Amino acid sequence: MFTAAAVHEFGTIDILVSNAGMERNAPFHEMSAAQWDAVMNVNLRGAFFCARGGARILRHGVRPEISVAAG
Repeated sequence: MFTAAAVHEFGTIDILVSNAGMERNAPFHEMSAAQWDAVMNVNLRGAFFCARGGARILRHGVRPEISVAAG
């Protein structure tokens, strides 16, 4: 998981930016379920799992020398 790799490399996570997205160009009435699922898996599930992984680290507190807020 990315969070374990980040903590191993840097010691913690101070901020998380979930920046991934994709689209499948197709007219709505022609878009297949597989195309829709691919978009939703990256755009929604990806953001969810990224935020969840980051929150598990960020909830342990902040490093005052870095920031007074976690996130």
